[in-house]
Amino acid sequence: MRKILAIVMAIVFVLSMATAVYADSDYEGQWETHEVDSGIVDLKEGYEKDWESYYHLVEDPDEDEIYKSLLELLMEETEVPEDVLLGATESLLKDIAHFEGITYYKTEYEALTEQIWAAQVEAEPGEEGMLDQEFEAAYGDTYAGIVGEKDDLADDAWGFVDADVDAGYEPVRGEDYVGNYFNIDQHAMTTGGTLKRFIDISSPFDGSYLREDFEVTGEADVQEAFDMTNIEPGEEVEVVWHELF
Repeated sequence: MRKILAIVMAIVFVLSMATAVYADSDYEGQWETHEVDSGIVDLKEGYEKDWESYYHLVEDPDEDEIYKSLLELLMEETEVPEDVLLGATESLLKDIAHFEGITYYKTEYEALTEQIWAAQVEAEPGEEGMLDQEFEAAYGDTYAGIVGEKDDLADDAWGFVDADVDAGYEPVRGEDYVGNYFNIDQHAMTTGGTLKRFIDISSPFDGSYLREDFEVTGEADVQEAFDMTNIEPGEEVEVVWHELF
């Protein structure tokens, strides 16, 4: 997940009455907006907040320093009357933030990659070609949120348990959880033709990603293996997997 931060830069104007600004929806604030890449959000944050974006005053906010909307931020961080804020348009909220000298960040969630693994072999007439793939994948999407300990989970679910302060939140799974992983062995070759590979895959759990856009014409031979285990299968799945079907 990639953060896009829109930073609103406040420009100070000398005005006689704040209430005149709040009441005038035609007032045009003046500011500049900048977008910058800032990395990957915390894993638990991405699963816990079912939001497309959030607002904050510091670059790397704690959980209690983020707001779902600019309205919520202004209600908490300013002394502007609540009835004024609740009746304001989005444009007027920006004007109010501008007048109050608030410089804020807006972070938008965006997928790091498209989660694609593709390969194609086209052999010329009279030439040989082969594409052999063996893969294993699972995605158990039953998310239980934050639990006190592993035993609080349903057998087929996964969630976070609060570890020590330094380690943060640790993902745990029930005994029948199918897992969250993608593993592949691939061999692609041609004695003469075109070999194409496109890979765009990432892990939200550790932020690692792999991207390749590969094409070769002529003779080619590529053998590769890729393993990405976000959450291992539960203990019982590894032993009696057939009982799930």
